[in-house]
Amino acid sequence: MIKKIIPLLLLGILLSGCTATEEKRPADQLDTETGVVNQADEPADSGLHKLQVDPGHHFQYVVDWLSETEIVYVEQEEDTYAVKRFDRLTGKSNLIDREDSFINDVLVHPSKQSILIQTSDDSDSATVKIISMDGTELHKLTIDSKELSIEWNDVDENRVLLTAFHEDWSFDLFYYDGNEQEMSRILLEDPFPKWLGTEKLLTLQQDDGTLQAYDIETKETDATGISGVVQFDTYDDSLLTMKPTGGDSVRLDVLRVDGQLIGSLDMPSISSFSGITMPDFDWISKNELIVKLPTAAGKLDEMTEPFHLMRFKEDAIDNLMEDVPEGPLHCSPSGQECMIGYEGESVIDLGKRELYKWLEQ
Repeated sequence: MIKKIIPLLLLGILLSGCTATEEKRPADQLDTETGVVNQADEPADSGLHKLQVDPGHHFQYVVDWLSETEIVYVEQEEDTYAVKRFDRLTGKSNLIDREDSFINDVLVHPSKQSILIQTSDDSDSATVKIISMDGTELHKLTIDSKELSIEWNDVDENRVLLTAFHEDWSFDLFYYDGNEQEMSRILLEDPFPKWLGTEKLLTLQQDDGTLQAYDIETKETDATGISGVVQFDTYDDSLLTMKPTGGDSVRLDVLRVDGQLIGSLDMPSISSFSGITMPDFDWISKNELIVKLPTAAGKLDEMTEPFHLMRFKEDAIDNLMEDVPEGPLHCSPSGQECMIGYEGESVIDLGKRELYKWLEQ
């Protein structure tokens, strides 16, 4: 669940403190036709604040939740780029890290104890560093490449996969073990393997959709018995697969590493320029994830039909909300609230079925 795109290597070590404003919100109004609360300001008695971006700063993007009340975001301040945390309870922002180079991507580890920052000064290289929440640099890698894909281990924040793409789209796959501060090359045909636990990687065979498990310690590959997969994702030792079922339908399966089925759901298929694509989703834990399901098949950039929010939790599947906004999905650690929208500007309170803005630009 942690990704993006650039190959070669090096290592190292570093460190980092800012503010926002507050505003009360009137109560939302329920749409009696859809059963969804219309977006409005947050209820005045909620005690939560909006982030109002300073006109002198250039807001870049929302990253993810850091806690139930804190959200990480990136903004430009003159010639520097800042990673900040905004607390909706206090209405204040605090600096986590400042970079002179453009920040391509920021990832918050599921432990919420560290973040990964990818920066670059040019199109031929990138710097990846992992820092603690007080700004202390834990690991630093410099990689020569055109594009970089990052897969951070969900369990051990010291383990990272880096896929470095070259100009001809050939690639090198590297495994960085921060526990030993060692980088090694892995030879796999799939440029986008995903972690399964801390020592195995899952790879997808494009010809028949077979999933295979590669052990990074023994360098051996084993069959999983799972085939016909077009897309997949992992969290800890749980697995989400998507398989075509005929016509314009696909099936989502959530499984344990031993093959035990946690939940299964049929849905209309959606596609992008690269083929059938996975709907937006977010893992809450290895036993729970929230998925934004389409209600009709079609091309993702042409969708006009509404999306529904569903929760897979252990052996239950619940419909959380109908007709949710478009855009990526980022849920709080408890799964009680989710940011949504192309800029992550809105929050859905799933308990109250309320949708409101938390970000004002």
